[in-house]
Formats: sequence, C-alpha cells, structure tokens
Amino acid sequence: MAPTCAAARRETEALPALKDVLADYERRLICAALEKHGGHQRRAAAAMGILPSTLVEKMKRLGIPGARAGRGRPRVAGFSARPLSAS
Repeated sequence: MAPTCAAARRETEALPALKDVLADYERRLICAALEKHGGHQRRAAAAMGILPSTLVEKMKRLGIPGARAGRGRPRVAGFSARPLSAS
C-alpha cells in the first residue's frame, strides 16, 4: 500500500530544499565530468550532452571556478595569431 500524502509530508519535513539538493548534485556531476576530461570544458559538455555555453553558465551559477567562455585558446599578452607581414 502506498503512503498517503500526509505520511509523506511528515517524512520530508526535515529534508533540505529540492533546489539545494539539485544544485549540489549538478555541481558534483559537472566537477566529475571536468575531472574525467582533464578540465576540458568542451569535452565535458559533450559527455553530459549539453552545449559548452550551457556548461559555462552552469559553472558560473554554481560557483565552480574556471568557467571560461569563448572559442579557441586563451589570448596571451603580446601574442598574435596573425602571420607577420613580409615587409
């Protein structure tokens, strides 16, 4: 016999809020995917079936360090990817 709603309410009174439980679970999943893929956000996102931009937004929202938007390699001061002119 299934428990009644009143019985279910009594059992859940001491539980944390659902949003907190879901945020904690999502944080652990993202961190595990990042660890598995050596911190490579694009690969971690692909493994979770989400877009890299979605991963970055979730990392920002959940306070996971290292959220980096953009494509390609990070820019380094004094470096240009353009070829030098032949002058």
